[in-house]
Amino acid sequence: MRKTLIVLAGLWSLFAVAAAHGQGTWSTASLSQPREYLAATSVGDCALFGGGDDANGWKSNTVDIFNAVTGQWSQAYLSQARGHLAATSIGSYALFGGGTYHVTAGWFASSRVDIFNAGTGQWSTASLSQEMSSLAATSVGNYALFGGGDLGSASFSSILDIFNTSTGLWSTASLSQGRNSVAATSVGNYALFAGGLYSRGVWVTSNTVDIFNSSTGEWSTATLSRARRRIAATSVGDYALFGGGDYGSGGSHLCGNTVDIFNSSTGEWSTATLSQARCGLAATSVGNYALFGGGDYTAYVPCNTVDIFNAVTGQWSTAFLSQARDGLAATSVGDYALFGGGWSAGFTHLRQCLFVTIAKSYS
Repeated sequence: MRKTLIVLAGLWSLFAVAAAHGQGTWSTASLSQPREYLAATSVGDCALFGGGDDANGWKSNTVDIFNAVTGQWSQAYLSQARGHLAATSIGSYALFGGGTYHVTAGWFASSRVDIFNAGTGQWSTASLSQEMSSLAATSVGNYALFGGGDLGSASFSSILDIFNTSTGLWSTASLSQGRNSVAATSVGNYALFAGGLYSRGVWVTSNTVDIFNSSTGEWSTATLSRARRRIAATSVGDYALFGGGDYGSGGSHLCGNTVDIFNSSTGEWSTATLSQARCGLAATSVGNYALFGGGDYTAYVPCNTVDIFNAVTGQWSTAFLSQARDGLAATSVGDYALFGGGWSAGFTHLRQCLFVTIAKSYS
């Protein structure tokens, strides 16, 4: 069933554009600043979209915050403007770590971590053990983990920085393979870091999955059905899903439609397929649904497709974003799944998108 809904709230407007197979209502809002390669996470009643690059590659320190209870938006600011960062949340904390920042001499990787305490509304900072960008982050148990990034100078990191909320201390561990553009998500007691690019010279993609068991503190490895980078990852129910990605090598750009699915209750892996092959998409979960939205499907042409997995029935369906885009970020809070930012058509001169697309009441 399709609906159209217009709600005006202050300077913000929500425009309902579609309902996917009768499940959920879609609408749009606008970030305060257009940007790509931002990071998103949620804590308490709030979804946060932080950092990113503008159309000229300049970095942003803006954090747009959506309150799912009031429906209002507000802004905060990172201590350092940067793009290609990673975000995750644990307990009452939202953490934005790493990324690239700009100084007169050029672009450099950052070790900065900005931490938002949803209980107090205060921000603080910490540091990763290394400066790195294009990293991944996820949380499990008492741990927030950042790893699999680009160190610059033709090297990738195998270091994982781990924040323990029960002690407030940071420690490190190692992935089995140094790589960047990794995808990360958590399900049950497991945190998974999958895929990525491990050789810069000839662009060799990885099929490695490093798995951390937070209940035992032990690490193990598995393999994706296909090596690739720029994958989107999310978890719903007992499932961790890794969808799409670029499996090209030697500089080629080849997007796939594979979804690798880890069942945490059985420890088994299976595969599914997206309706459209693409890379650089974003994923999040709300209710019983995992959603994979946007990305580019060939030669950096962005798409607006959303593939939706129902963890109860095991069925897939599709919906559409309000605008085709790549380099976007996604997160969920309350009844809302949000897809924000990204670059739209005309890669060289329109690499930006103001929209947040919201799916409400997927449950």
